[in-house]
Amino acid sequence: MANSHINKIILISALVILLIGMVNSEKSIKSENSEKSKLAYKCPKFKPRDDANSTRYIIIFKNDHSTQSEGSDDTVIQDHFDGLKSCFGKHVEKVKGPNSHDQNVVTDFTIPGSIAGYTGMFTSDEANELSQLSEVAIVEEDVKIQTAGVIRKKRDLLPTLSTYLVQLNPPPNLNRISQASLPLNGRYRYPRSAGNGVNVYVIDTSVFLGGPHPGININNTDFGGRAHWSATFCKGCPNFDDHGHGTNIAGIIGGSRYGVAKKVNLFAIKALNSQGGGDMSTFINSLTYVLGLHQKSTNKNTIVNLSIGTASSPALKATVESLINSGIHVVAAAGNGYGADACSYTPSNVANAVVVGSTEINDIVSDFSNRGSCITLFAPGRNVVSDGPNGKTSTLTESGTSQSTPHAAGAIALVISKSGNKTPKAMKDYLIQLSTKNVIKGLDSKSPNRLLRIP
Repeated sequence: MANSHINKIILISALVILLIGMVNSEKSIKSENSEKSKLAYKCPKFKPRDDANSTRYIIIFKNDHSTQSEGSDDTVIQDHFDGLKSCFGKHVEKVKGPNSHDQNVVTDFTIPGSIAGYTGMFTSDEANELSQLSEVAIVEEDVKIQTAGVIRKKRDLLPTLSTYLVQLNPPPNLNRISQASLPLNGRYRYPRSAGNGVNVYVIDTSVFLGGPHPGININNTDFGGRAHWSATFCKGCPNFDDHGHGTNIAGIIGGSRYGVAKKVNLFAIKALNSQGGGDMSTFINSLTYVLGLHQKSTNKNTIVNLSIGTASSPALKATVESLINSGIHVVAAAGNGYGADACSYTPSNVANAVVVGSTEINDIVSDFSNRGSCITLFAPGRNVVSDGPNGKTSTLTESGTSQSTPHAAGAIALVISKSGNKTPKAMKDYLIQLSTKNVIKGLDSKSPNRLLRIP
């Protein structure tokens, strides 16, 4: 009996010693990790800072930090931001609109579970130091981007509104994507649902909403109360379209006269200025803004139209991929490099984006359109008449892969409202299946001979 009692005491003592050892070990590991964290962010010895030589950079964290869910504690990113404060004198603000011009502010565009990153002003030495950190995937200098339009022509009046399943005497571009072969039959056939319940974000120069109060929807003649101002991201820009490109694009997507999907909801996000240009960082901020809206919304029927182009950009590519991975359909212009390879540009080099090149109304590939294997299909892009910014009934005639792209965005809206949503990859495959094959003339062998066809 005494031996049994002694054995119990020995066993309990051993367990206590083991637990004390585990606690001390955990404290030691935490202390070690803390020291490693401090060492990882030991401030480098820079030359005296010269703000005049600072440039805006885009920094994106590696995927294992991007996929942290909302509310989770990613100490690596927090340590990184602490390092920005202690080493570079920066403080962090969540993205709300245009980038801050304050040299000491970095803009955090992180969307938990999808992408993590920020933009800020740094010298080249500082940017190089950031690129060496183990948690950082991309450090990219901010660049200018531009609309993918080519030729601007006159404004004139709009024709009579048609509200039927068959639009008689439609614009030829609509006529072409609703029939298999030429000649045109003077009819645009489209599903009765016409994109109802689908949200399309036009990230561009904004959309003319009918004025006189910018950003307020007041029953625009062609958009019929379905166009809404969402946000402005370019610095010093008004909350309306002072260029025309965005309104033209929105009209092709969902205008009642010139649109592919005549019941779709249109949301204007102004990321480009009155010259049709802007900063890459601003554009990325606008994309993550849409991603955040999509994640919070119960309506997941989301399409983003990107009628822009730039040289290959890992930062923009990673951001667009995060939208697609979240179920957002992204439609991108192939670009107007006069036969250049679309794979050399972003966002046209993003897998599972629907990338659109341009054709003439007689099915010849447009001379300005990019080509190559990254293109999904082609759509009319020359002299496309759509809505303009100068009043409720003005129009704008433009050319470019900018104009081809919204045809495909509208087609996706038609598919969703008619037969339900799909994953972005499945939707892309379905558009390829629907497309009219081998009717485009003048294409090289590397480019897919597919012309957009609506369901």
